[in-house]
Amino acid sequence: MSRQDKILDLATSAGCVLLESGAEVYRVEDTICRICYNFKMDSAECFCMPTGIFTSTTYENKNYTKVVRIKRRSTDLAKIDMINQLSRDAINLSVEQFEEKLNYIIDFKHYSLKVDMFFAALGAFGFTLIFEGSLIEALCAFMIGFIIRYVSVIFDRKQINPFFSVCTCSLTLTLIALFLFKFNFINNYDNVIVGSIMLLVPGLAITNALRDTIAGDLVSGITRGAEAFLTAVAVALGSGMAMSFWIMMGGIL
Repeated sequence: MSRQDKILDLATSAGCVLLESGAEVYRVEDTICRICYNFKMDSAECFCMPTGIFTSTTYENKNYTKVVRIKRRSTDLAKIDMINQLSRDAINLSVEQFEEKLNYIIDFKHYSLKVDMFFAALGAFGFTLIFEGSLIEALCAFMIGFIIRYVSVIFDRKQINPFFSVCTCSLTLTLIALFLFKFNFINNYDNVIVGSIMLLVPGLAITNALRDTIAGDLVSGITRGAEAFLTAVAVALGSGMAMSFWIMMGGIL
């Protein structure tokens, strides 16, 4: 592999990390081009969508092009920050040093599964209190959030369809809340369901959809908006199915 091919490969890999971590499209394009220019490429153009990256560079009148398909997306603001900083530091690094630092970022895991689950549960706890739930209801939401985050991580590792994953999590948390209400652990299941379901709300997708649309990246904006809409549908579908099942089995809402 030539040096120019290596630079293109590393720049695109950095863009993949950004996109998979929830970065905006303009940030991915800007970062890829910055890395190429910092390594003295003559020109660099990048077109990015939520599902793919197209990059083309030139060096001494020779074109280098790479296309990458994005198959998974999550949220990792720490990696976005680290890649951003690395792209700016690239001007003082060799290609080998840049590759070493990039590989470190790709493999970097700052939170264990237990910590991830705990703070997801803490989020459900806090949202329940915000929606005027009692302390007991918030503690029940804490337990549900812990379970839901574990299920989400397992589904993600097995590469289960995100729509099915969100729908299943929504159904599960609603059923748990209804059972807790049935056995008089809580007085109001609404607060527990709403507080727990906030963990599934596609907030980042909605924000990025608006940001990309305003910035003129209409394809990305529409795509992210559709993704957020389908996620919201999955949340509503799972919760609705759970309540319908509960009524069919003779439960009282």
